[in-house]
Parts: sequence; structure tokens; C-alpha cells
Amino acid sequence: MPQDYYAPPGASAPSDDFGARLDQPVELVGRALNLYFAHWQAYGALGLLLLGPVAAAAHWYALGHPTRQGEFDWGELRINLVGTALVSPLAVASVIALLVARRDGLTMPSLGMALQGAAGQWGPLFAVRFVSGLKILAGLVLLVVPGVYFALRLAVCDEMVVLGGERASGSAMARSERWTKGRLGQVFSALFVAGLATNVPGTALGVVGSALEMQPLVWLGMALDCALSPILTIVGALMYWDLERTAEGDAPG
Repeated sequence: MPQDYYAPPGASAPSDDFGARLDQPVELVGRALNLYFAHWQAYGALGLLLLGPVAAAAHWYALGHPTRQGEFDWGELRINLVGTALVSPLAVASVIALLVARRDGLTMPSLGMALQGAAGQWGPLFAVRFVSGLKILAGLVLLVVPGVYFALRLAVCDEMVVLGGERASGSAMARSERWTKGRLGQVFSALFVAGLATNVPGTALGVVGSALEMQPLVWLGMALDCALSPILTIVGALMYWDLERTAEGDAPG
């Protein structure tokens, strides 16, 4: 019997029947949903465990610091940004660990083992997310379109670290830009559909809960957002593996 397993960076390429094609974005997202719901307890638990406390802290802050109509709550935003920046690298690496085990036909690792392996990826992932985030933010501040363009070109930076073996932010970003060149429309379509599948259910519950002043619905919406968040990581991994098939010979920098 295979033992619990955490896949190291640079694991072997997936079989063709595991990943959908990026030029068929709806099918790719559908495949990601299939992979998520095949082990929804594990993926949902990771999302809740890591992102749930951040969402809860931000909401508790907002409840204790009500704003007047038309005002923006910067405190809630800061909690969300800082908290997500700290825990999302663990979430990404852990989800990919579960996904690679499934791809390779191995026993799914325990959540503890997945998180333990992900801890070793935290530094490079945090760095590449911070640097790429600054580039995207600069593009959004200067003019919205460049920010969206940078976000699409850098769409597989996380996967370059966890799956591609990159450790330097610059090389991970450059490699992502090479791989996504000429396929930005496909990347946008896949991320757009994935965003709808991931965010609409929880957001809808939250809106209804706020309109009806029913806090349990608001909390349930936030929990659903966190539980479904791994779908975006699964979509990113599927995009990476499809792009990898057309980028043979492009080794880590």
C-alpha cells in the first residue's frame, strides 16, 4: 500500500488524460471542479482552516467598526490583505500536494502532512506573490489595462515555484510570462469562468444575508468562499500542465 505522500517540486509530468486543454477553458474549469468534488472534504477543509480565520477576523473587525454610508473600511481591507498574503502560500502548496498525489495515483496525504510539506514552499511562494503583486498593482494604479495584462502574464507564477522548481521570483515571473505569451485570451477565459464558479455562491449568500440582516447567512457565505477557494489553485495547476506541454526544454532558471 502506498504511504502518505507529498510531491516535491519538479514532479513528473502528468498524463494527458489528467489535465484539460487551456484552449477549452470551460472544459478545463469543469475538470477542476471534478477534481475538487472528488475530494471536497480535504480541499474544503484546507480552505477553511487557512483562509477561514482571516475572513472571520476581518468580518469581526467590520462588525465592531461600523462605517457611515459611502465610507470605505480600510481596516477590514488591511486584515484581509495581510492575512491572505501570509496564509495563501501554504494554501496553494497544500492543495497542489493533494492534487499531485491524485495525479500520480498515490494515497492522498493527510492535511498535516500536506501542510508540513507546504511550509518549505512558503518563502519562495510569498516572495513571488509579493513581487508579482507589486507589478500588477502598479499596472492597475497607472492604468487598469496594464494591471490586468500583467496579472494574465503572471498567472502561473505560483505553479512555477511549486511544480516547476523555481526559487527566485524573477525567474518564476519571467518563465510564466514566456509560457503565457500568445495565450492570454485563453488564460483570461479560464480564470474568469473559475472566478464565477468559486466566488458567486458565497458572494450571493453574503449579499442576501446582508440585505436581510441575517448574520448566519453572511458567515455561511464567507465559509463557502473559503471552502471553494482551492478550485482556483486546481485551475492554475491544470493551466500549468497544459502550458508545460507546449514549452518543452524551458527548464527552471
